[in-house]
Amino acid sequence: MQYAYAGEKLLFLLAPRINIEPDPCWAVMTIVQFRPALIERIELYTRMQLLNLFDRNGNIKSYPWMRLGLEIHDIQFGLAFNLDEHGLHSSLKTNFGVFLRKEIF
Repeated sequence: MQYAYAGEKLLFLLAPRINIEPDPCWAVMTIVQFRPALIERIELYTRMQLLNLFDRNGNIKSYPWMRLGLEIHDIQFGLAFNLDEHGLHSSLKTNFGVFLRKEIF
């Protein structure tokens, strides 16, 4: 099961998942993308992608990935920020940088 909305400026996806096995786990993937027009042919590009993965003992992996930039002719570029958390004792990694992305669909 998932919930998705894809409009001209806004994309929203919520995708929960449950593994039914001898050792079950569950996850929620969320994507929010907002691309309003600034001026002709230039859009603001914002995106946040979240994953939360748990088992009966607690957190296995969680991350938010965030993007802030511009879109010109289906090419997005700008600043990127990633947080990555692993395990029950919260090993946290951060990553800052730039991104370049080409829209192909």
